Amino acid sequence: MKREKIINTTGNIYIIIGAILTFASLSLLAYPQLPYIFNKLNISSPEVEAETLQIPVTENKEDDTEQPPEPPQITLPEKDTSLTETNTLIIPKIGVKAKIITGKDPLKALDKGPWIVYDYANPEQNYLGETTKSIIIASHRFGYSSWTTEYRNKISFFNLPNTKIGDKVIIIWNQREYIYQIFKLDENKYIKDIDADLILYTCKYYNSPIRIFRFANLVSINGEPV
Repeated sequence: MKREKIINTTGNIYIIIGAILTFASLSLLAYPQLPYIFNKLNISSPEVEAETLQIPVTENKEDDTEQPPEPPQITLPEKDTSLTETNTLIIPKIGVKAKIITGKDPLKALDKGPWIVYDYANPEQNYLGETTKSIIIASHRFGYSSWTTEYRNKISFFNLPNTKIGDKVIIIWNQREYIYQIFKLDENKYIKDIDADLILYTCKYYNSPIRIFRFANLVSINGEPV
């Protein structure tokens, strides 16, 4: 009788240990998806995320004022009429291919896709030296729960953390193809004082002040090195 009791007790211990290990394993597997799962359960999260994204990305906005420099003697290459007339952002590494949204209202713009921050540069201004500012493009990390995975991957920066140094970012702007190469990664509240032609950013979590940044420099236009 005692032997049976010992066996039953031992069996129960093994069952408890097994349950604990199973729970721990499932928790580890689910952890990377928790922000996404929480986002799907919270119907207000896209609005909160958009509000987070529109917070100034520099600590002191006044520092962004500048006197336009003397434009150097640079001209744009001819347009490539085989390219789309729609200004487009492409990040091959993570499958992003979306129309670049312009406008002064980030809350409206971000619902449609990647938003080019209106009071910074566009690719033409940046290349021609008409401004010392960077091109800055933001996009939702999570967006709406109604978005399909395919749609989210195309227009959002959900997978931006998967990009690495050396990855290419392509902007088609006024039928010219600008290719940029990522040279620095960062997670921070604000943009560091880094000289970059292009800065991409999104929220780390939909309600977090920490943002994911990617810094890139122009390497070619229409296939020609710069």
